[in-house]
Amino acid sequence: NLEDKEAKKYRVKVRFDGTRVDSVATGQQVDVVARVNSDRTRRLNFALRHCLTTHGFEPVPCGGYSFDGECYPDPLKLLPLVLDSRLNVAWSTIHGDLHWENIMAEGPSNWRLIDYGLTRKSAVIFDFVKLETYLRMTILSEDQNIEPRNIMAFERDLLENPFGHVPAVSHSNPILNKAAAAIRSIRRHAKRYMIDGFEDYRDVLFSYSLAT
Repeated sequence: NLEDKEAKKYRVKVRFDGTRVDSVATGQQVDVVARVNSDRTRRLNFALRHCLTTHGFEPVPCGGYSFDGECYPDPLKLLPLVLDSRLNVAWSTIHGDLHWENIMAEGPSNWRLIDYGLTRKSAVIFDFVKLETYLRMTILSEDQNIEPRNIMAFERDLLENPFGHVPAVSHSNPILNKAAAAIRSIRRHAKRYMIDGFEDYRDVLFSYSLAT
């Protein structure tokens, strides 16, 4: 959290995960004027509110958000209920960092997984949740032609028909149709590890999306 000059000066080591700065190199130590903010709820609340209002969601007095004539609950008020709920799913050794940059494929029968740095014992569905989240982040969130109301219709369709067991809704944007088909395929593979059905998968997806 960068603050004004009245805050304390800290020396930090630089690590770039994206855009580079010509005058600073990874591993170099630099001075920054900053304030340590350990209140994760406040930081998450700021990020979430900024994200939603940027895309046309308006805060309403009831504590939620209004968009396109409909009122939605504040996700942060739902988070404690989700975190305190019992997760009843299969538990085993998982890859831990499953996304398509860690899948080397030459064909349907010739593929390998790489990068086992995060492998551990955990809920099996986490691998599938991470794969779905990665698809959302690298495809959907990067497409500037997808409008928020299209995303809301897309999410409603996935919530009502999570596995594609009934005919899927056709979206005007072909990217959304491909994404919905891929997400349902991921979820069908994950279904065998869902002891109590889709609700547990949905809760993990909700929590991991906020964390990400």
